[in-house]
Amino acid sequence: MQSGKTSRNALLSDCGLRQLAYMPQLFFMDTGGMLELIVIKLVDDILIGGNTSSRSSLIERLKKRFEVGTVSHTPGSLMFFGATVSQSEDGDNVLTADEKLSEI
Repeated sequence: MQSGKTSRNALLSDCGLRQLAYMPQLFFMDTGGMLELIVIKLVDDILIGGNTSSRSSLIERLKKRFEVGTVSHTPGSLMFFGATVSQSEDGDNVLTADEKLSEI
C-alpha cells in the first residue's frame, strides 16, 4: 500500500500536474504556455488555484480518492514560500517567485 504522500503525489501526476523541482510542495499544469492550475500541498491541506473548470475537475477527482473537508473560494493572491500566485484581470493565473529566486 502506498503512503498517503506518495498516493497524493501520484494522483496529482495522474491528473496532468507536474511537480516543481525546487519547491516540491507545488504542482502545476500549463496548457500552451499558460498556467492553468496550481496546487500547493501543506501537510494535510491542499490549496488549488486556477480556472473554475480545472479546479472543479481536480476537486472531484480528489473526492473519489480521499475524504475532502471544507472547500472554499478565496479571491486575491496567495503567498507561499516566497512565491506569489494571483490572477490577472483577464483571468490568467500568474506565478511569480521573484523573492525566492533572489535568494537562490
